[in-house]
Amino acid sequence: MNYFITGATGFLGNYLVEELITRSQENSIKIIALKRANSKIPTKLQSYPSSVLEWVEGDLLDVVFLDKITKGMDRIIHGAAIVSFDPRDKNEMQQTNVEGTKNIINAALANNVKVFCQISSIAALGQPLEGQKVQNLKINANNNKNELTFIDEKARWTPEYTGFSAYAFTKHLAELEVWRGQAEGLDVVIVNPSFILGYDENGRSSTVLIDYIKSEKPYYGSGFSNFVDVRDVAKMTNLLLQDKKYYNERYILNGGTVAYSELMPKIAVALNKKPPYKPIPNWINKYGWRLIKIWSFISGKPPIITKDSLESAGRTTTYSNQKIKNKLDIDFRSLEETVEWIGEKYKM
Repeated sequence: MNYFITGATGFLGNYLVEELITRSQENSIKIIALKRANSKIPTKLQSYPSSVLEWVEGDLLDVVFLDKITKGMDRIIHGAAIVSFDPRDKNEMQQTNVEGTKNIINAALANNVKVFCQISSIAALGQPLEGQKVQNLKINANNNKNELTFIDEKARWTPEYTGFSAYAFTKHLAELEVWRGQAEGLDVVIVNPSFILGYDENGRSSTVLIDYIKSEKPYYGSGFSNFVDVRDVAKMTNLLLQDKKYYNERYILNGGTVAYSELMPKIAVALNKKPPYKPIPNWINKYGWRLIKIWSFISGKPPIITKDSLESAGRTTTYSNQKIKNKLDIDFRSLEETVEWIGEKYKM
């Protein structure tokens, strides 16, 4: 079985590669993994022979390269993406997340790839259908009850809604390219992970949150986080590719929903750090991002917070995981198990 994987050096990507190799039910598996020239190959993937895992340098905007490299591929997993709340990265996200996806979909169609898997995001899901609310949902260890917006795979993108980030918009457009490929005869699978928690040796994704907690700053977000263990995302993505009965659908991968006031102290305790103890003040939510935007413009440095990142930290949304649990007859790791694992890995 021949795989072509983009984003393989990334936080989720290296777990996906490891999962495919170690759990493969095939007699032989060959993975062609795309990397940028300046990307570091994760330590745990460096020992695999080229007969199993071959690294190639290339560009998602190079259509000739993509057409050549996808010849003979059975499955493609497209995980490469720019993730950013910085408005200055809008054009780069458009190029990588949208144009790159369009190009690789075209290559998959031209070369009769059997199935294409898009690593998307809950950010691409849009808004819930009218009336979808979870009333008085018990959501944290303090038994506080909250009314949360409920979103599942039936949610539809609503162009008139103005609260989407540039990142969310590009992930939505990327999904449209995947569905276009499906309409033209390509079998596809789309997974929509929530906020991915885990250990990464190169300090990406959830490690941004971990670095914040390590700095022992006093503030936590006022909203809720939907989280999923990186190992669960890798495992479930692999399982969805093993049977055609799972194809041509999208799946939310979400381990649960937790208040930041609970999540961040839990991680802090696991890391032996002083937990944040008070919510972000209203004045920061209203005005702080504007001041930091000005500072960022003057200094040329990326903003430490943006309007989009503050809105994300204040959201009261929960994402359903019932579809994937029912389809695969599987459950997610608990927050406690994931946090304990993260703590152990970062202490090593």
